[in-house]
Amino acid sequence: MESHLFPENVRENCLRGLTEMKQSAHTYLLTPVHKILKPHYQKVGTSDWLKKNTFEKLLNSTEDELQELQGSTQSCHQELIGQLQQEMTVEYVRRLLKGEVKLRDKDRQLKAYETVQENAERLHKLFARMGSKQDWLKEILTKIAEVLKLQDIPAIQMQIVSLGSAYPDLSEEHVSALLKLKTNLSQADMNTITSTVLDTLKESYTGGETRRFFSNVVVMSPSFPTCITSCSG
Repeated sequence: MESHLFPENVRENCLRGLTEMKQSAHTYLLTPVHKILKPHYQKVGTSDWLKKNTFEKLLNSTEDELQELQGSTQSCHQELIGQLQQEMTVEYVRRLLKGEVKLRDKDRQLKAYETVQENAERLHKLFARMGSKQDWLKEILTKIAEVLKLQDIPAIQMQIVSLGSAYPDLSEEHVSALLKLKTNLSQADMNTITSTVLDTLKESYTGGETRRFFSNVVVMSPSFPTCITSCSG
């Protein structure tokens, strides 16, 4: 076979170079898109985000930019669109975990749940229509939405364990930021939930290959994020 014409290390270096070139091209194409969307990103996770349909403007601008990308790319279109969907989901979660919106009671938390669920569904439909196959990104938002809705501490623990089992690069800082959105939780409740989640995930982690997502979501913390199980994968 032709692959045997070159040593394995040469093939690996060539593939690495091609991957880096492709990533550079994607970054070149997507950076201007994020700049255009930035004013709409800034509404995510704020009181305005709950009060009125600011997400509609983000979707409309995204669709416009997707149309532009569709016209400028050919065979790599699907992969490029998928990367944009992942980067937008990362930015959505990052903005949400900044904690600008205060979910003081059950009604407000239910409203946040409904908002995230609807946003997840509409974002998924838009990108699927444009050719993305990154269906797993919708699951992340729906799992986070469930945490916002739940009131029973054991149920909250189970939901975060489900999230951390699927994405082991979820860190203690991410869990803390998510729980702080629910401002009716006491510090003792948050400590109990966090310690239980950490212990459960450490015991259940198998070390297999997993998707990376939360390692790209930078949360404000006095220390570097510590992954609950493993940041690799």
